[in-house]
Amino acid sequence: MPNAVRIVVGMSGSSGSVYGIRLLETLHELPNMETELVMTAAAELNVREETDWDPADVKALATRLHQPADVGATSQAARTRPTA
Repeated sequence: MPNAVRIVVGMSGSSGSVYGIRLLETLHELPNMETELVMTAAAELNVREETDWDPADVKALATRLHQPADVGATSQAARTRPTA
């Protein structure tokens, strides 16, 4: 998407999964917005335990999904420049 704003959302497994989910829901509805999600296994567990969401449904809200160990992901690469 040209001229899109890209936001990286990280969910680590600490309490508060609902905040990450709500952020992804809100950003998903905005035009010209791309979201990249990094979600740990602990975060998936907390999503199941703390919310009515399935982790797969949370992941579906993101434009791109990255594995936490993927140090070559665009969200973690040195060539990524902040837009804000």
